[in-house]
Amino acid sequence: MSGSISQTIRRSLLFCPACNARLVRGTQHMQCPRCLMRTGPVGSKADARRRAGVPQNLHETVDHATYLDASYAEDSDACSTGGEPNPSDWSEKLVGQKLGGYRLEALLGEGAMGAVFLARHLDLGRRSAVKILSPGRRGGDTGYVRRFRAEARSSSALIHPNIVTTHAVGQDGDHDFIEMEFVAGRSLQHHIDQNPFRPDEAARVITEIAAGLAAAHREGLIHRDLKPDNILLSHARTAKIGDFGLAKPLSASVPGDISYLAGTPHYMAPELFLGQSPGPTADVYSLGVCLFTMLTGHVPYRAETFDELVSAVRTQPLPSLREECGEVSLEMAECVAMLTERSPRNRPADGIAALALIRSLVGHMRDLNEIVMQAVGDDPCVEVRRNGGRTYLIVSLPGGRRQSVLVDESQDPLDERLVRLSSTCGPADPEHFERALRMNSRIAHGAIAVRRIDGRDRFVMVDSYPASTLDAEAVRRSAWEVAVYADELERELTGGDEH
Repeated sequence: MSGSISQTIRRSLLFCPACNARLVRGTQHMQCPRCLMRTGPVGSKADARRRAGVPQNLHETVDHATYLDASYAEDSDACSTGGEPNPSDWSEKLVGQKLGGYRLEALLGEGAMGAVFLARHLDLGRRSAVKILSPGRRGGDTGYVRRFRAEARSSSALIHPNIVTTHAVGQDGDHDFIEMEFVAGRSLQHHIDQNPFRPDEAARVITEIAAGLAAAHREGLIHRDLKPDNILLSHARTAKIGDFGLAKPLSASVPGDISYLAGTPHYMAPELFLGQSPGPTADVYSLGVCLFTMLTGHVPYRAETFDELVSAVRTQPLPSLREECGEVSLEMAECVAMLTERSPRNRPADGIAALALIRSLVGHMRDLNEIVMQAVGDDPCVEVRRNGGRTYLIVSLPGGRRQSVLVDESQDPLDERLVRLSSTCGPADPEHFERALRMNSRIAHGAIAVRRIDGRDRFVMVDSYPASTLDAEAVRRSAWEVAVYADELERELTGGDEH
């Protein structure tokens, strides 16, 4: 693309001051179709932010992930208030040039802090994404250089399949740069703009994003700007978190210091607007907003001005996900609600806990009856029966005996939900307690318990598994163990074969 054509395209674009959606410039003031924030036809992003009332200390970063959109992540004049030249005056001139040990082959994207190039490592021959700090930023404010290098330090410690890998950081003359893994794909936001995700696909992708976030939190880093624009989906549909430009060590947060107000307003947790420093739960909130946006195609709270947005985030309940998307299950809606609780104390404590919650959701989304059929559908000694919404496994045992095993789910919260296999053994009379205890000592998994059934205490053999980790093999093995032990105790207690 020639310089004059690319500059013309840039100048025809307008960028939402809150969510960074790309719009075509018009002659009248307009609203962003993605978040409804008020914007206007002329001026830099800084001007648009002022019109919408967005605070200036909400930092901007290069959209690391959207560099693969082969378009410009942010407006070319976003840095005009800093007095730097139009980015095209420096970034396009670097295409085809050598920088450090790289040849810059193409400009992938640029934004407020710099530009990202497709590059080739001259010694290793590998393709890379090289982010270069804007010369205007480098000379005008040493804080940008600090942030740029901090991104490299933060992300270099994160080696995970769901995080974009940082290979190197360096300086060549007046240019500071970071070499990153090149991932062929598009941003998650690009896919959302095309079509909202089906619940099953959204669950798979958000699990991978949560896994990357958990890895960052495990290393003591909070992202602070987790959003679909900063997440890549490779051609193989693998999610990778990028843009750790705002990442901070957990120990660096200073309570009450509003200079730490950073990120993208629609994805920021309510407590951040009160001046609280960001912690892992703020990233968890952003994760929940990402999932809501994947399912509905838009952010949960949409407003014309920044003040209206903050008021909605702080005071209004999350819009009904199931009203927006009828395919969403109660469990998925519950998961989103837990991730986006207004109080950080009520959210999962960090990405690790959020990942456990989401895996519970994914485990529940797998139909229990389907897992049961995978487990015993081909076993000639097990018959599957359903009665009143319940699933029973009728296990044929030696000597012509049979034992019925109930498979059901507990009603615990989603992240604590269990799948239980149980079978009645006989009356729980006190004189039989010792015999039941002796049998319990021989059982490797599960136990003999006492339950009130039809107004009478009964011995019941029970085994349980977390719903999130249940698989067909566990059901098959447990069904046989429960049936065998329950039948043995029943035979000892009653001599019959009632259950």
